[in-house]
Amino acid sequence: MEKLDLLVSALSTPRDTQELFENHMNMAASIAGYYTKKCAPFLQYEELYQWGLIGLWDACRKYSGSRDEFCYYARSRIKGHIIDEIRNSTP
Repeated sequence: MEKLDLLVSALSTPRDTQELFENHMNMAASIAGYYTKKCAPFLQYEELYQWGLIGLWDACRKYSGSRDEFCYYARSRIKGHIIDEIRNSTP
């Protein structure tokens, strides 16, 4: 249900939120690459990247501070979402 909610919200979000998301997608890719090498050999990079994008989108929707500080907030949200999903999928 969470992915459907994200899709619906993506269709009705302001342009600046979408722009913020597009400008920081490389951060999600970088963090996913880090966790692929470090601690998740049983997971594919693409899966970690998707989780990172979900964390980034959530950060874009919820952030209300200045654009200068967004990177710090987004980084913690992306890492948090990836770590939560790794925990949930660990055998």
